[in-house]
Amino acid sequence: MEYAKKTPALSVVLPVYCAGAENYEYLKETLSSIAGQKYRDFEVVVVDDRSPLDITPLLDETEPLLPSLRVLRNRTNMGHVFSRNMGTKAAEGTYIAYMDHDDIWLPDSLGRRLQALMGAPDCDMCFCDVDIFGSGAHKMKVNQSRIPEFADFVWFAARFNMTVTSSAVMVKKSAMERIGGFDPKYSICDDFDAWLRILEDGGRCVHVPEKLARYRLHDRNTSLYSDRLKDHYLITKYITRYYFNASMGTKLRLTYKVGRKWLGVAYLALRKLFTR
Repeated sequence: MEYAKKTPALSVVLPVYCAGAENYEYLKETLSSIAGQKYRDFEVVVVDDRSPLDITPLLDETEPLLPSLRVLRNRTNMGHVFSRNMGTKAAEGTYIAYMDHDDIWLPDSLGRRLQALMGAPDCDMCFCDVDIFGSGAHKMKVNQSRIPEFADFVWFAARFNMTVTSSAVMVKKSAMERIGGFDPKYSICDDFDAWLRILEDGGRCVHVPEKLARYRLHDRNTSLYSDRLKDHYLITKYITRYYFNASMGTKLRLTYKVGRKWLGVAYLALRKLFTR
């Protein structure tokens, strides 16, 4: 007798680019934190972006500890945006939790976020608070003390472009399909852009006020070395377009923040000019 394969409720999408021993150790911690989740109805979709270091032994070691593991491999190095989109398309769960290959989840992370999202059926996504750690942690200061239960487009748009990291987010797969996935024109802000587009499209977002994810900032972190100016400009241009089409009340809420974002673009442009 053949039994139909059970579809998981949740898919964990994990793009991986393992360039050396340090990355390998970070990935080992990441996989261990995924395997240690108390909630168990999930699959893990690893997208190996042509890593220079062979991660097969680590995946083989971790697989028995996971409910389900699938590994996809890019033929050439395509970047994390392509890998995220590949993992999203392959995901079988109704919900997707994105994970960066050097971050860590607390044991209740998946369960608490899924509970919050299922408890707010009109919401397309949720995010939790994060603990920022690592050698570069001093470079990012994020105030998580005054986040509304339901964060809208204006709240997101008024924040720093990396306030809500992908490892803190859980989203309905249908919402990602509706916006066409992550936009490859970005280097580091593809996730922030996706959250904005979901909310502009009418989606809602619920906040889980618990530190359920640990966001690692280190010397080799992509977000410290990518083209910040280009991404900051693209995000600011997008938010400005929204601003000019918004109601007067929304304009009043965003005017100061939009101005500050353009000042940020100018600052980054000048910094790039004088540090060549």
